[in-house]
Amino acid sequence: MELLKSITGTDMLHVPYKGSGPVTIALLSGQIDTASASVTSQLPYIKSGKLRTLAVTSAKRSPQLPDVPTVIESGVPGYEVTIWYGMFVPAGVSQHIISRLNAELVKVLDTSTLK
Repeated sequence: MELLKSITGTDMLHVPYKGSGPVTIALLSGQIDTASASVTSQLPYIKSGKLRTLAVTSAKRSPQLPDVPTVIESGVPGYEVTIWYGMFVPAGVSQHIISRLNAELVKVLDTSTLK
């Protein structure tokens, strides 16, 4: 939100939340007017009509929401925010466990469901 404020000169209060769950609750209950969150975390509420997506922050439209424009398409040149996810384990986890997790993750990511 701070990047959007900076690029557009919009006057809005950035309210930080600890994850998409609290953000969703705040949006659905009317505590906040807008938020930036991952599409996947909000998709059930978007599909049910409880939330409306104004734009996606990636450079290209989301395959999950092909009719929703990007922020750039909506008139804010230079605005792109991409979310990356990682898989983490505590520092002391053995290499054997890490190798097994990696092998299973590779299998899952190679399924047609995720492509």
